[in-house]
Amino acid sequence: MALKGGLDSDQEMESLLKMREKMLDSKPQISAAICIGGKQGVVVEYELFRQRFPDLPIYPLKRPGGAAASLRPLNIDSRLAAELSASAAYWGVSRHIIADIAVREM
Repeated sequence: MALKGGLDSDQEMESLLKMREKMLDSKPQISAAICIGGKQGVVVEYELFRQRFPDLPIYPLKRPGGAAASLRPLNIDSRLAAELSASAAYWGVSRHIIADIAVREM
């Protein structure tokens, strides 16, 4: 079945995968991944990031729901991981994420 623009589903998925790979490969100073909400594409991006940068942190915010709610935090402190799972105070969580990244960059 062709989608708008003349691409079929397989072509569209291949195109999206290439776009995601290029996005990750073109950012030489990536420090972390932050996942919020989303659908299946967030899971694909999580896996690509994890494969390319196995030692970098991934911060999935679970309370907004979506696909990010099913993802596991990686390479982060257990207290921050618990906060990502439970807190709906996103401004506070974001400050803790930024502080965690900043400490790693020192």
